[in-house]
Amino acid sequence: MRNSKLTPVILLLPLMAVTLTVIIACVNVLLQSIGYVPAFGLTKITLGYYREVFKRPEFLSALWVSLRIAFVSTLLAAALGTLLCAALGLGAAQAEVYRVENEKDVPADWAEKDTLRLTCIDTNRSDAMVLQSGGEAMMVDGGEGRYRKRVYATLDGYGITELKYLLNTHCDDDHLHGFIYLMYSDLYQVDAFLSPNTTTYVDEEGYHQQAVKATGTKNIPYVQIGDGDELTLGNAKLTIFRCPLPTGQNNRSAACMVQFGDSRAFLTGDIDNETMQWYAATYGEKLRCDILKAPHHGLATIPDSFVEQTQPQVLFVPNRSALSTKVTAGWVKNHMPGAALYFSGDGTDWYIWQEPNYVDPQ
Repeated sequence: MRNSKLTPVILLLPLMAVTLTVIIACVNVLLQSIGYVPAFGLTKITLGYYREVFKRPEFLSALWVSLRIAFVSTLLAAALGTLLCAALGLGAAQAEVYRVENEKDVPADWAEKDTLRLTCIDTNRSDAMVLQSGGEAMMVDGGEGRYRKRVYATLDGYGITELKYLLNTHCDDDHLHGFIYLMYSDLYQVDAFLSPNTTTYVDEEGYHQQAVKATGTKNIPYVQIGDGDELTLGNAKLTIFRCPLPTGQNNRSAACMVQFGDSRAFLTGDIDNETMQWYAATYGEKLRCDILKAPHHGLATIPDSFVEQTQPQVLFVPNRSALSTKVTAGWVKNHMPGAALYFSGDGTDWYIWQEPNYVDPQ
């Protein structure tokens, strides 16, 4: 997570250095203009040089021309700078990432801010995440069906009654089964069920067929998603990543990059080593993110090439603890120095918002 106290100071250091250099140069020029140049043996201060220059008529004429040029140049520079900032998005405030452990730490008006909230629900060793932005909510994977009451409690706790998307990364029961229960429950309005396209989908346990049946029974739109598809949730943009290699349904998971302002969270489904290497080689720096969900519940070996391209501040594992994962504090220290490691059992949320006025309790 960013150190919000040091960041302004670090950003100001170059400006302070340039300002100090300019001040020293101006003082030196001023001293020389009044005759103080010790290097040439001139130490007597005099205003004679100024009187001599000011008496010349051509000086006033040159001064007037210089002032006009400076005025016009300033206007042009300001206009050009404004246009460049607008074109490059440099005028937008940087987004910040905050971890919240207790609801009492959450600002009461967070939902009114330009905010993204990411919650990893504790469903033991399965994936169930909630995203909220701009008054809209969605889920990425629904966890195992037996933990559905934990999902409902989380949604009810946030006052969520409508889910814009149920996005299923792949059809394993620990990602999809909870969605089937949720669609049949009639507890929430579901606007669409999204899953990878069926032409490459291996439905070994039949959960995908059950989910599609539920969409028909409950009149919920079913949308097939593929690599490069984009979605919106409030002010957040979601981009789907999907590897074309025929390497099994885990590696064919629909990973999701959630972008909000200049911060990003990468939700990776159950991709394994082979797909992570393919992503790193194919997308490179496009994988940069602030928050990374550890692929395959922390069971996958994360290659160094993937770490190099993602460079997350936060690595969270949809798992109760490190006892049954390859992702441990020691591994993070050696392979992702500087990243903070959390597990779903920690019960934590992450907030990302523009122009934050909330201080990280950590």
